[in-house]
Amino acid sequence: MDKKKAKKKTARKPDAQPSSTIYHCEHRHRSSECFGADAKKKKLWVQAVKHAENHKIKVREFLISPLEHRIFLILESPSFEAIENAFGSVKGLGDMVVTPVLKGSYLES
Repeated sequence: MDKKKAKKKTARKPDAQPSSTIYHCEHRHRSSECFGADAKKKKLWVQAVKHAENHKIKVREFLISPLEHRIFLILESPSFEAIENAFGSVKGLGDMVVTPVLKGSYLES
């Protein structure tokens, strides 16, 4: 009689960090819709970035190309949903693309 080997389940430690994914985010807006001089709209970005950690998101990079009216972020997040919750307030300020990415490069060997 063959005995099937039971797969050993490893329990996650209570204090273990959940796995996270790296995301590249790009926000763009038209120059006619620029909020650079609008303190109220600018504050939405400041608050979203400051409070990202409340959603377990690490903002690795926050870069701005003012001449092109673009903002680039590299985020480490447990889920896409967490990004939506943290940065949903800035979506009305322009277009935003959120893309999961991998660390490293396929050129490395």
